[in-house]
Amino acid sequence: RLEAQGDRSHWEWRKYRVLLGKVQECFGPEVPWKELDRDALVAFERYLREVKSNGPNTTLKELSRLRRVVTQAVRDGVVRPADDPYLIYQPPKGQRVERRKLPLADIEKIAALGPEDGLTPGTFDEVARDAFILSFYAGGMRFGDVACLKAADIVGDRVSYRMLKTQHVMTIPPPAVKIAELYRPGAVLRAGFLFPLLTRGDDRDGVHLRRRIGSRNAQANTALKRLAKKAGVEEGGISFHVSRHSFADHARRHSDDLYAVSKALGHGNLSTTQVYLKSLDQDAVDSLASQIWK
Repeated sequence: RLEAQGDRSHWEWRKYRVLLGKVQECFGPEVPWKELDRDALVAFERYLREVKSNGPNTTLKELSRLRRVVTQAVRDGVVRPADDPYLIYQPPKGQRVERRKLPLADIEKIAALGPEDGLTPGTFDEVARDAFILSFYAGGMRFGDVACLKAADIVGDRVSYRMLKTQHVMTIPPPAVKIAELYRPGAVLRAGFLFPLLTRGDDRDGVHLRRRIGSRNAQANTALKRLAKKAGVEEGGISFHVSRHSFADHARRHSDDLYAVSKALGHGNLSTTQVYLKSLDQDAVDSLASQIWK
């Protein structure tokens, strides 16, 4: 069903393809519904942890996706509600996720990199640097959205774009537009793409576009590790998505308006933002403690 939805569900389709592969590795190519009982789920959990070396959170996510498949089978009448194995199976608990975030000072160190720091103009590393900084100032734009920006999206001192993940229309503020403007002159050679991250034909269909985005995102993550090292910033755990975590943390520190932060991140509701910010709260707790005990 996900495959039939095409590019709209490409990322979910990939996740469920991985899940299907693991299920087949564990149980064989065909798994009768009647054999998917509580004991089978326990065995699959053990297989994920011991054979696939999946961590607690990955194991929980795979079992949660399998639960969605079972729930769909119940809705379709393939499995009787009373035979749902998840009624008597207790899934494992996940671990707290520590999201890497950078303070503004480290963001500025990366932004200030130049030839004197070993950053050669015109290289992919420079493009990755500029895209990363634009993402931070644009409210934590996801890599795919940055890669898909086009010169036509710039109107005056603003840039408007439609998020790939949610289809929400977002607006980029002036500080980020200044970076986008630097790449406008060369956009005509790239079928209108602002950054040389995608090329002509990469957007011929949604599935191909998302595959290209995934490939270029991996390259950008590697480049960011090199940039962090040049800037004297801890490179462990650095990735393009860190710009989103960093913006969220910076916005939370400087604004009491959770609704505005939520809209800047492109979240559909406040609860999503609260969950997203939950893993960034340790600094707030430490700050409170220091105020109390100073």
